[in-house]
Amino acid sequence: MIKKLLIVTFVLSAFLFTACSKETKQDMDKTGDEAKKTSESVGKDIQKAAENAGNEIKKAADSAGDSIKEGAEQTKDFLKAHETPSDDK
Repeated sequence: MIKKLLIVTFVLSAFLFTACSKETKQDMDKTGDEAKKTSESVGKDIQKAAENAGNEIKKAADSAGDSIKEGAEQTKDFLKAHETPSDDK
């Protein structure tokens, strides 16, 4: 009787282990798929953020260039307006 009980316990344990292993593999596959989708989404978000940052940097550089040009023109006009004859030497 004990032998039969041990055999039944062993068979049931093996069955449960196999069943759990299949569920674990399915869970791992599902988790892997979700991780892949998440990483692709994050990659797209990073790419979009980099593009936006690049556009903002270009706008800032253009604005700075315009400000420098305007300042140079104002300085030139100021110096021209305040020229004295002795400055021509």
